[in-house]
Amino acid sequence: MTKKNIYFANLLRSGKYNFTSEDNWLMTQLLAVSQEASVHLVVSSFSEKLLELFHRHSFYSKLDRVCLAKLLAPVHELMVLSSQNSDRVKKNLIPLGYRCFVGSNGTLFNIKPNMIRIYSDAAQVMKSYQEEGRPPQRSIRYVYEMGIRSGLCLPIFVKDRVGGFVFLNSIIEGLFDDLRDEDYAILSLIQVLASHMIMIYEHATYNLLHDYKEQLPQSEAMPFEKTVFADQLQTFFEKVERPCQFLIQMHKVTPFLYSPARLVYLMAVSVLLLEIERPQLVIHVMRQGEDVRCQIEHGLTVEGTSKRIALESIYRTIVLEASMLGILFEMDNYHVTYSFPHDHVYQPDASVLYSV
Repeated sequence: MTKKNIYFANLLRSGKYNFTSEDNWLMTQLLAVSQEASVHLVVSSFSEKLLELFHRHSFYSKLDRVCLAKLLAPVHELMVLSSQNSDRVKKNLIPLGYRCFVGSNGTLFNIKPNMIRIYSDAAQVMKSYQEEGRPPQRSIRYVYEMGIRSGLCLPIFVKDRVGGFVFLNSIIEGLFDDLRDEDYAILSLIQVLASHMIMIYEHATYNLLHDYKEQLPQSEAMPFEKTVFADQLQTFFEKVERPCQFLIQMHKVTPFLYSPARLVYLMAVSVLLLEIERPQLVIHVMRQGEDVRCQIEHGLTVEGTSKRIALESIYRTIVLEASMLGILFEMDNYHVTYSFPHDHVYQPDASVLYSV
């Protein structure tokens, strides 16, 4: 893998540009999309729109995949906000809503601002995992299985930290090995456009309990253990002066990875905003299909129209917040439920804390 500098201002000052008519047209269209996005922001159509524009340029028509992914901080987990493949790639294994944990020590999170990551052959990336005696990260494996060979990754920085990534891929090996200065200028425009998409998520999450953010556990992804999770919940509620006991009941669920901060936060949102007042809360953890479901017995009663309207308003607020964090929230007469994809723990080596 290689990393390239795409600092736009330096390129402008260099006077090295020799834009073709195709380049000028593409940059004009990208600027138009950016202006349109500021008024009518439809994040899910980002990749489709870009791939459509790319395929009217002789070089970028060789692209076969565009993907925009949001970093689900504070852990190294990505969620796909938009994804589009060309007709040359028949199956999209990494569609809208796909999520995966990524190793915190990998090259993805060591890219500095204004740098990009390039690989020439996905087969070599797969081989590097094998040589290190580690299983390939799931997204890399999926990219390889889709027939993708070369790739380029643009980090999207928000407030001096990585907020997400744009991934460009091709079935052609080595497509990005010899980019021109003009290509780096085009890529910088794509970064600006993608940042608009990422920022709406950046400003809309972890805000329902804004005053309590610092009380959340600051752990990376880890295997779920009921006693540890109960302690994490209890510690949080003690810090916010709402002491409560938690009983975790496991129902035929195999070991899985989870984000302590996110799950504690969303559980706290339910208990505090819905005003669930119980000395002990029972949380059921179960497997349903490809998902993990965590249920809290809320014990709420709906008496009167005003109470029902208030609960429905809070419910919609939590649904939106949970969806921004890649989790499905549901509520019935007895439970509130959070569902998210089951990421199994790699049993041969528990130190592998990424999706396989």
